[in-house]
Amino acid sequence: MHFTIKKCVSFKDRFLGMMFLKEKKEIGYYFPHCHSIHTFFCYFPLDIVLLDKNNHIIDIKKDIKPWRIYFFKCYSVLEVPSGKLPPTVQKYINTL
Repeated sequence: MHFTIKKCVSFKDRFLGMMFLKEKKEIGYYFPHCHSIHTFFCYFPLDIVLLDKNNHIIDIKKDIKPWRIYFFKCYSVLEVPSGKLPPTVQKYINTL
């Protein structure tokens, strides 16, 4: 499986995230300095990886439903389409 992480730092990238995507892909959206997300206009559930300041995994929230707002105790988040999170996700996070 080829998995890619897109680092979202611009306002546009941070605002859009996975909004309006119609199909699940092997891509994650990394949001540094972020502790809340919304899933408005997301057409499928998401898996959310919560990260600390050193990009170590704190927790993984699975099957986050569309049309919600979530607040987390973390430093950064990684959004992935539900079911597409690779088992070696920390390896990909270490490349950020």
